Amino acid sequence: MVTPMPKNKLDLQFPLYPVFILCLAFILLLLTLSPYIRTARLAGPPAIPTPTPQPSLAITPTLPASSATFSTYSDNKLKIQISYPDNWAVNASPATDGIINLDAPDGSSLNITVTKTAYSQIADYLVNTKTNHTVISSESLEPAGYKAVQRTEKNTSANLTTLVTYFLHQSQIYAIEIMPVMEVNQVSTDQVTLYNQILSTIKFL
Repeated sequence: MVTPMPKNKLDLQFPLYPVFILCLAFILLLLTLSPYIRTARLAGPPAIPTPTPQPSLAITPTLPASSATFSTYSDNKLKIQISYPDNWAVNASPATDGIINLDAPDGSSLNITVTKTAYSQIADYLVNTKTNHTVISSESLEPAGYKAVQRTEKNTSANLTTLVTYFLHQSQIYAIEIMPVMEVNQVSTDQVTLYNQILSTIKFL
């Protein structure tokens, strides 16, 4: 008996029916997934959430330095004259080492403490008396033409950062310090601007 020969040699090596079935299954898979692929392309990459900004605790002075109008305080006993914004309140202490408080409406204040001293240089006074203060920065300057030392200090006992300017006049140290609102514990840039404007009005009598 003679075995018939196949019409095409490829029929033996590559059966067409299984290949047809695989191609059909692949096409059906593409048709099934095409809506999801199209939706993913249109949607684009996932959105990155934008962080919500937190409110700042910085306290600004009630009156900006540029618009503040000033009154003048004079103290013949302490031999000092200084101007301050009209809406601030003056509280002067009759103590021997005189204290003058200029209180702002926002709760901050400018304190002037006058202390007799035997030191002839501001630097010597600071080195020997301000032992509980950490100096963050220090510079020499001349507000209203008077030599002074201005320091940013941290009071370690009160955990409070302040800006203090020291003058020496007739054997007395004048420490003029801006005290921030207690909740903030440090002065703002606007407060420093107004503080330096106040310093520029100082006059020793």
